[in-house]
Amino acid sequence: MACIPKGTPGFDFDSRISNARFNYVPKWICYCESADDVIEALRKARKEGLPVRVRAGGHHHEGMCSGDNVLMVDVSRMNKVVVDENAKTVTVEPGAKLKDIYAAVLGKGYLFPGGACGDVHVGGLVQGGGWGVFTRELGLTCDSLYSFKMVTWFKNEKGEDDFKVTPVNNPTSDLYWAVRGGGGGNFGVA
Repeated sequence: MACIPKGTPGFDFDSRISNARFNYVPKWICYCESADDVIEALRKARKEGLPVRVRAGGHHHEGMCSGDNVLMVDVSRMNKVVVDENAKTVTVEPGAKLKDIYAAVLGKGYLFPGGACGDVHVGGLVQGGGWGVFTRELGLTCDSLYSFKMVTWFKNEKGEDDFKVTPVNNPTSDLYWAVRGGGGGNFGVA
């Protein structure tokens, strides 16, 4: 994980999000490449008493993927796309861009129910519902979500705050339904 503090050369460019109405300046941007990196970033935020924002691609309409003097957990480097033709599934990391997902699935004769903007990253899209060009035929992106992993908060055996990776694939789970269109970053870091 690479955490870059405010004031570092290039920080102003790195902290920009797609919605130009907002010009937030986080205190830190932590580029995460794994769930363990996300946990480390969240522990850093907790230690420093900082609010956290999560950015997969930075397309949030209201700019909630950033903020002033926050620790931004950037998951854009977690961007693998794996198509399993036998299971007829696609596994994507939250930082994967729609254009890369489309390239992976369309070549194999499948559609992905995403949006029309190729540089949107799936982590925020699926948690926000995921309206797109195939919505009438295939539903929202979140309607096709089968399972996910989320870094969540818990109290350890010593009663201390900590974080863990929670696999979520049970359709009777509240977290399963809450994340499917319930808004990104509300329940943990996908």
